[in-house]
Amino acid sequence: MERPRHKYPVMLVLLLLMTALPGWNSYAQQQQFALSGIIRDQGTGEPVPYATVYLEEMGLWYISGEDGSFRFTGIPGGTHTLRVEILGYAKKTFIQKLDRDIAGLELQIAEASLRLEEVVVTAEEGGRLNSSSRIEKQALEHVQPVSLRDIMQLVPGNLTENPGLNRVNQLTIRDIATNSANAFGTAVIMDGVTLSNDANLQVRKTSAIGTAGESTAGTGVDARQISTDNIQTVEVIRGIPSAIYGDLTSGAVVVKTRSGVSPWQIRLKADPRLKQVYAGKGFSLGPEKGVVNVDADYALSYGDVRTPADVYRRVNLRIGYSQTAKKNLTYNTRVRLIYSDADNRTDPDNFLDNISRDRDMGIGLDINGTYRLNKKWITNLEFMAAGDVTSQYSREKTYRSQGRVPQSLAMSSGENLGFFTPYRYYSDLEVFGLPVNLQARVVANLYGKYGEITNKVLAGVEWTSRGNRGAGKVFDPYLSPDINASSTYRERSFRDIPFLNRYSLFAEDKLRVPLGLVRALEIQAGVRFNGILHDERFSLDRYFSVEPRLNARFQILRKQKGFRELSVRAGWGMNYKMPSMVYLYPEPTYLDVVSFSYNDIDDNGVGMVLFTTRKLEQEVRNPELKLQQSTNFEAGIDFDVENVTGSLVFFKEKMVNGYGFATQVMPVSYNRYGYIWDKGSPSRIDVPSGKLPQYESGAVYVDGTALPLIRDTVFLSYQKPVNNIVQNKWGVEFTVAFPEIRSLRTTVSLTGAYLNVISQDESLGAITVPVQVAGRPYPYAGIYAGGNKTSTGSRRERLNTNVCFITHLPAVGMVVTLTAQLVLMDRTTYICEWQDQVQTYYYDDKGSRYSGKWAYSDDRWTKRVNPLYIMDLSGNIIPFTQEMENDIRYRELIGTTNKESYYLGSRYPLYGILNIRLTKEIGRWAAVSFYANNFLNLDQLVKEKISGTAYARNLPFYFGAEVRLTL
Repeated sequence: MERPRHKYPVMLVLLLLMTALPGWNSYAQQQQFALSGIIRDQGTGEPVPYATVYLEEMGLWYISGEDGSFRFTGIPGGTHTLRVEILGYAKKTFIQKLDRDIAGLELQIAEASLRLEEVVVTAEEGGRLNSSSRIEKQALEHVQPVSLRDIMQLVPGNLTENPGLNRVNQLTIRDIATNSANAFGTAVIMDGVTLSNDANLQVRKTSAIGTAGESTAGTGVDARQISTDNIQTVEVIRGIPSAIYGDLTSGAVVVKTRSGVSPWQIRLKADPRLKQVYAGKGFSLGPEKGVVNVDADYALSYGDVRTPADVYRRVNLRIGYSQTAKKNLTYNTRVRLIYSDADNRTDPDNFLDNISRDRDMGIGLDINGTYRLNKKWITNLEFMAAGDVTSQYSREKTYRSQGRVPQSLAMSSGENLGFFTPYRYYSDLEVFGLPVNLQARVVANLYGKYGEITNKVLAGVEWTSRGNRGAGKVFDPYLSPDINASSTYRERSFRDIPFLNRYSLFAEDKLRVPLGLVRALEIQAGVRFNGILHDERFSLDRYFSVEPRLNARFQILRKQKGFRELSVRAGWGMNYKMPSMVYLYPEPTYLDVVSFSYNDIDDNGVGMVLFTTRKLEQEVRNPELKLQQSTNFEAGIDFDVENVTGSLVFFKEKMVNGYGFATQVMPVSYNRYGYIWDKGSPSRIDVPSGKLPQYESGAVYVDGTALPLIRDTVFLSYQKPVNNIVQNKWGVEFTVAFPEIRSLRTTVSLTGAYLNVISQDESLGAITVPVQVAGRPYPYAGIYAGGNKTSTGSRRERLNTNVCFITHLPAVGMVVTLTAQLVLMDRTTYICEWQDQVQTYYYDDKGSRYSGKWAYSDDRWTKRVNPLYIMDLSGNIIPFTQEMENDIRYRELIGTTNKESYYLGSRYPLYGILNIRLTKEIGRWAAVSFYANNFLNLDQLVKEKISGTAYARNLPFYFGAEVRLTL
């Protein structure tokens, strides 16, 4: 029913493309001019070589020569925007009206320094068609991040976290609690290359998504592996992204690293748990020979400085080469090497040698650039090609003392002889992964300026290939890493998994039309088509997706008295995230049932165990797996009134078909040797001590006599990939920046957000009952909404704001920020719903039954949840009715809450902390930065209103410092 509605944005794109076509003729008829000049240092007046001069409306660029000169030709008349960028200087924009040839234009730029009158140490908001936060180098240096996650604290609605590398760092956008689907749907793009986690298979069981150590398989990128010291800018796209960006549902974090001539920069960071050093430089090879950038960083982090049990190490090395050839081709080539090692082990004082380790060693190569054609039908061509390969190693060495546990090694279904594990032993599971990622993209751009109307049309194609050539999961099968006798591990190679090949086609038009002197309309409309090359070995319902996207902005007032800016904007779009290999290609599951067990090893040295194994291959795959999808809408206003700037944005997002795993059950019938029926219950016969039973021809013999057997059935469970996560979000984001208080050299800014996030598991999951009836398994398994007996999800609300006081003293080159982080609302309630129907209910002391939303608000009576269906041992699925809830036969299937107020969740009063950051330049060659979170050491504990129990909500006091040297 929704498909016709999706056509309208596509039709709009086509219409906009059609409007661009007549412009080609008018482009030829317009009078054209030449523009040339020189880039100079504002302080010394000296020419600045190798600066990039962008002519924004035309999509043209020029790298200034040794004498700082630049030149553009064939430029249509009108008002143009020139932007000058170069490492070590503050980015600057110039407006130039062009109605004749202009020569000798001087553009002065200043060295980036805190001694400038204007510096920005916060995220910049507004001024674009979508909601995005732009974080420049000065802000990054002031924050002193150790990973990309630390940078996210500058985004409206996010809270400050104490930095740390001893836990997985994943990025989420417009979320309250860390959500695997949100992290998986957040794209991280570095220098035009999308970082991918799709081929990561570092898990204990892909069918159970049980991770080995700190694996991020099936979720988002681990951001702690990315060095932040060589980053020039970061853009966090929260709104509707350009059609260029794909394979995302939550937003994008776009990172641009440093490239160009620069002096040696050395950084030393330290905090109570972390030590880090960085060095980098940009070398000029001479006129027209290009620039080489080299940088490296090393980080060492302890989870607790009192013990070496939890250590994380990171090494990054990057070598880049950038060149401009014949003034019309510019390109960058980079080689990146990474080493990441998370080593967690038992404290030596505990006299155990337990180890959990995750080590990545990788190399990546990419090239991207722009070829300037400046033709009537194409302005430039952007290209990118990249590849990386990472050697991943995970290890879990664990001491086990559960006694002699029966284990099976069978690789096929049927009866098979197993063995007993030693009474005590170390299991040693190793996972060897070798993910390979390849990608390429070509984008054709056509810029046009027709009077004051500007237009940009782009079209492109993208291709990616992901695979894993690792040896896979390796361990000693006789020292099993799994002590569960009903579903044991098997070794598995990743090399049998096919590569995942995907392609995308996209087109977009961006049009700006002035409407008089103060008004303007901007529209950006695009569409993206994604496909996966069909492979029968992958489990997927649909192999393609279409993503229409639309952004519009109406500038109501501009450069008027009192109102320098007033505009409204809105956007709508659809996004899809392709599944990773964990979901597309889960490994087989082996269900093992003990058919006979005789353990006399400790007394007489004999023992025998017989299994019935059921191998599941097709059962653990999901041919109906759908693509994770989000539909996003936002509307906002940007303003600059009497030098008070800000933005207010309302957004609403719905994400469906999030990836996960759901528990399934199946009844497995098997022979129980050495048993007879006794009044309807199985009764085991005695086996003589010291006699080793033998298994031959489908029977178990003791001293040549076949043991009797009975036929029994038991429920066994397994995991299957499903689309189980649904998330509905809406909220309001706001930013306000007030003009500087000149007498105090201080500005005040206010940022924050109200977030309302409902996350729900909409799968059906089975739960077995761990009790026996008359010596047999409980005869029913329950099938529950969300696979949970009490809850299918939660509703979280948070209203928080940061009040930031920024004191800038240019005379001494210092900036200080004092931030009051206030959480004005923090609520969590739990829900239990299926198809919009509340599943929970309760009985009062009079026996009256209450259900629906009444049950959510009650805090006096224990709540109950019925299964939606039950399965009997014959495999029949039976709807669970209200009449069955008081039948004693089904009592064990009914879930109950652990407290009467369970669904009311938690509510906290206002709480907050004070953070301080300081950056001081020492001459031109050094700078010192310092931060302290919760520097007043305000109490971490906040009393929750409903239970009266205090929980840690505030950050503990934490501090760190950084020294930067420029040589």
